[in-house]
Amino acid sequence: MAGTIRDLSVIFLAGETSGQEEKWADLLAKCPWARRVEGDDPQADMYAAAAVCATSSHFITVERDCVVDEDFFSSQLDERLLSDDSVLVWPARNIVNKLCYQHGAIRCWPRPLALSRSRRGQNRPVPNEITVPAPRGYATHHINASPDRAFGHAFREAVRLSTVNGRRVTRQHANRLATEDYRHLLVWMSVGADVENGLWAIYGARLGCKMASLGALNLRAASKSDWLASFWEDEVAPQFRGDSMYCEQTAYGWDPGLLRDALGEVGTELQRRLDLPLVDLDPSQSRFFKAVDRGESGDPRLDVASMASVLDRLANCYRPGGGVTKDEAEAAKLYRLAVGFGSTNAKASLGRMYQDGDRPNTELAIRLLTEASSEGHPRAPYHLGQIYAAGGGVPAEPQRALQYYRLAARRGVGEAMLAAGEILQSGAAGRTDPISALAFFRAAAMNGATVAPTRLRALVADLSPDELALAEKTAQDIGTVGN
Repeated sequence: MAGTIRDLSVIFLAGETSGQEEKWADLLAKCPWARRVEGDDPQADMYAAAAVCATSSHFITVERDCVVDEDFFSSQLDERLLSDDSVLVWPARNIVNKLCYQHGAIRCWPRPLALSRSRRGQNRPVPNEITVPAPRGYATHHINASPDRAFGHAFREAVRLSTVNGRRVTRQHANRLATEDYRHLLVWMSVGADVENGLWAIYGARLGCKMASLGALNLRAASKSDWLASFWEDEVAPQFRGDSMYCEQTAYGWDPGLLRDALGEVGTELQRRLDLPLVDLDPSQSRFFKAVDRGESGDPRLDVASMASVLDRLANCYRPGGGVTKDEAEAAKLYRLAVGFGSTNAKASLGRMYQDGDRPNTELAIRLLTEASSEGHPRAPYHLGQIYAAGGGVPAEPQRALQYYRLAARRGVGEAMLAAGEILQSGAAGRTDPISALAFFRAAAMNGATVAPTRLRALVADLSPDELALAEKTAQDIGTVGN
């Protein structure tokens, strides 16, 4: 049996939060039957007050810093999910980086259970929560109303994401973090410069990761709101006081230059000591990341494949012919972050930059190209072959180069077929093999590579008809295997 949200009372949990009047007006415009209760913070007594205000047996609560999507109020609700001892929860996106979490800002309460959550009943067990499937989320959580709120929310989330079963993460086992946790942590520490107080959230995430992983942070204490409030007032806020920026809600002024410097310092330390691929995305890059990255289904949870794809595409913009002014450093930092999200293409592109870019590093080039090759990237083994053929930064190993060229040829790379033919014709790998050389040259021509006619004539003249037929058959096999 299904009903709609329109059948339920909707209660806005108001308090002393900047911007809440705009959110209340937005809610009324979308949901004219909404009501409002006041309180210092959205604790259990506010849910009890909302239950008194509600007129239906179950009711919806909307947190004060939440903007609800209009289509939520016309959505279907499976009434079989409604019970007297459970709270329904809808996922919400946070405004800083668009990550979507199951502990949303919209809940559906049974009135008796909410009434039991009064201050006199606050020691009762926490109610059972049931997440309503909604991969796109139905609301945006504005965690950035003030510097301290943005910092605190991100700090606490980064501490949670930086630990494994309550244990600190070191460089040696950083990769033991759950894949989703690791990548969400990277997003928290890199994305959000385009929104108000977004840099405070990024700094909070980086500092939280640093203190949880590298410092002596008391993880249990850091989970408490009063500890976090004192930490902000006593240790964080004083470092950045200034008069360039000002928050009216908290009467706090700060110097954004000092904040950016601290962001860079902590980010560099995390890169050096935990090998985390962090980058400082500017506002336009953050907007691009969030606008493009929705996955094939439009899912705003920033799934891994689409995160890697967006960063890879953004990095490509800074390469020659990418559409903006060439900036190797900017491209490299974006590729590094994409590598952190598992992008095979980014590994190959960054490896190429280390191979023959402005700042070559053969060791890193080989490592990245080898990883990309093992993950099936077609051109990565070709570039590895180039490195070992030329001996740039490593001893020349023609036999090893030939192995990589053969692998790339099997993946349909015409240039690799041509390079393999040249080694086989010259005998650089140990002996000449004119039949195989001709086969690779023929296959290269079939795949768009330009083969000098003189090479072909010299080989054809030295081979018998049977050998030519064998070479032609082999060429057909090579030329079609990658297609």
